[in-house]
Amino acid sequence: MNGHAPRLRAALHWRIEPPFAADLAWDERVSAAGRVLGTQCAQACERAGFAPELLLLNSTMLSLALTMPGPATRRFDDAIARACGLRPAAMLNAYQCASWGFALRHAAFHRGVRRVAIAIVDVDLHEMAWQRSHPVIGDCGFGVTTLLFETGRSPRCSGPHANSAFNELLMAARAHQQAQGARPTFLPFVRGQLAATATRLLARDSLAPNRYDRYGHCFGADPWIGVIERYRDDPQDAALLAGAIAYNGYFTLSDVALDASAALGFEQFAGDAASLGRLPRAAAPRARPASHLNPALS
Repeated sequence: MNGHAPRLRAALHWRIEPPFAADLAWDERVSAAGRVLGTQCAQACERAGFAPELLLLNSTMLSLALTMPGPATRRFDDAIARACGLRPAAMLNAYQCASWGFALRHAAFHRGVRRVAIAIVDVDLHEMAWQRSHPVIGDCGFGVTTLLFETGRSPRCSGPHANSAFNELLMAARAHQQAQGARPTFLPFVRGQLAATATRLLARDSLAPNRYDRYGHCFGADPWIGVIERYRDDPQDAALLAGAIAYNGYFTLSDVALDASAALGFEQFAGDAASLGRLPRAAAPRARPASHLNPALS
């Protein structure tokens, strides 16, 4: 295991307003989701000059039909591969918003991979309007995110912690700050008492803005939206701390080394098929293909 922090080479987030491609039939909607994700991944790789060895997908609320082997998953994976030249090796949804940390740990520790693409995809393929607001989490934001990492030491991945994952995350971040010194810290976008607890427990000058009021809770993308907002116009080598929680009790906390040349971007799109079809394309990078797996990665 490498002793250095994972190095972030790209972070692109595309906010996509729901409903997603509601004017298309189901199978075409699945292909559209794969095409959007693959297009974003190709753009990230092209902008960063980065050739991933592995692509891992993460999601909190994507259709369960895309989390297991079957026709829909093949259609989804095929669309991704056509757009970016990478076939997903796995879909992680058991750890919900914290899945990116488990994926990063798996890539480095279990696969020995040095360059990994992690995609977070949370779009509402079933037009379930109830998913847009949750009684505890609050308003939700949807979209796709691509992260490109050079792997390093493993993130901290923990759980399940029944009814206490957010507090566990905050205590872990506080202990990290006390041991390593305060550094820019990017956490989930939350509301109310959760937000107040974070500002009470952590060094205020290190805590990135809580953007819930603007974006809602954007699942696993929250900390990366914060990184993009802070550094997109001021790229620099920086040591960061990023964390996420899952509603089912998992959390992840990771040191991150931001690369001064990292490709960072945030764009917003309407979710209709015509708008999604106008996304600019990038040349698909060459990469080793990987079969689709559906393990509960640990």
